[in-house]
Amino acid sequence: RFGGVLVALTADPTRRLSSIDVLDQGERAHLDELAHRAVLTRPGPAPVSIPEVFAEQATRAPEAAALVCGERSWTYREIDEAANRLAHLLAGKGVGPGECVALLLSRSAEAVVAILGVLKSGAAYLPIDPAVPAARLEFMLADAAPVAAITTADLAGRLDGLGLLVIDVQDPAADTQPGTALPGPAADEIAYLIYTSGTTGVPKGVAVCHHSVTSLIGSLDERLPGGGVWPLCHSLAFDVSVWEIFGALLRGGRLVVVPEAVTGSPKDLHDVLVAQQVSVLTQTPSAVAMLSDEGLPGTGVVGGGGACPAGGVEI
Repeated sequence: RFGGVLVALTADPTRRLSSIDVLDQGERAHLDELAHRAVLTRPGPAPVSIPEVFAEQATRAPEAAALVCGERSWTYREIDEAANRLAHLLAGKGVGPGECVALLLSRSAEAVVAILGVLKSGAAYLPIDPAVPAARLEFMLADAAPVAAITTADLAGRLDGLGLLVIDVQDPAADTQPGTALPGPAADEIAYLIYTSGTTGVPKGVAVCHHSVTSLIGSLDERLPGGGVWPLCHSLAFDVSVWEIFGALLRGGRLVVVPEAVTGSPKDLHDVLVAQQVSVLTQTPSAVAMLSDEGLPGTGVVGGGGACPAGGVEI
């Protein structure tokens, strides 16, 4: 290699050293293979929004189970129509593209419908965990400036005096709205805002567009089996929930809402995973290490938030 550099410089003494290629064609081809250059440079799929992909699933298999919470389940058609009705209700109150709607909700079937309803209205959703202190809640509302908030009757009091339009997630007025879809948002519009913890300073809102979500979920076909059963184990204010919700609903799978009391108990969580025949589980390696693999043959585990020991891989 050094000889090649000397030959090149002798032939052209004015040549920049950085312009000399020290690799031959075979070596470059090998590096391209290792770096998956062919995959990285091929044209990507056409940008699509979350409601568009979800509508395709609802049309393809309308009666397939989409969501399970406790003893009740909902089909894709039921979820789609409920979200459409909420979207019409929101649109009637001035919510639309370019706007933001806060969701002060715990994990529930209603929360999943609310997320889809907001997205179908063209707005972005701002999830707020009910457990956050009042100061953080008020900061996020002031910073993101949502035009409305969706919550429950029990939590509505936390929004008193903040000058915000508050909509009950079970508002009966939604039942009278059309079950047809509104014109969907563009793929490059914002889908959601999630705030950082603020442990290193002031919390910062991170905006993610529709195409970023659908592109991520679309890439799973090469790594995970299609459809499947996904548990919703994380707070809606944690971006792993986006992965859990749409990993299931945008790929024809079934989403299982796991209550807070269950996620805090490895035994109870294991029982739910086995009973629901969960096929894709997303957890930290430390949480996975506390779970028995009995009754979970072939369950895919997606780990994050910490180093994964060899034992975790074997599970």
